[in-house]
Amino acid sequence: MSGGMIAARIGAALLSDERSRKAAGWIIVAALSPLILIIAVLCSLGSGGAQHNNAAVEASFYGMAFSAEVPTEYS
Repeated sequence: MSGGMIAARIGAALLSDERSRKAAGWIIVAALSPLILIIAVLCSLGSGGAQHNNAAVEASFYGMAFSAEVPTEYS
């Protein structure tokens, strides 16, 4: 028997029972959840960086109106 045939038989045996299907699903979710969280953090950081860059471009080309509470050294 080849390796692919053995894997297919094991997969068919696992998916035939509802309890083993649910267990396999939870194992897949547990394995992929860190990856999903890392992607969410990277998207959040990218969005924050893009907003900062847009604000910096607007400030340099269009000027920036600061409130009276901002120190003069900063503005």
